[in-house]
Amino acid sequence: MIGFTTLYLTLPMMIPVIERMYQAGFDMMLRMLQAK
Repeated sequence: MIGFTTLYLTLPMMIPVIERMYQAGFDMMLRMLQAK
């Protein structure tokens, strides 16, 4: 129960970090494709 509460509280803080990492990786992939 405690672990679930911790996960529930930390999830909103983790989502922006995950989105930034995903977006950065996507941008890098696009640049590599455009370089060809």
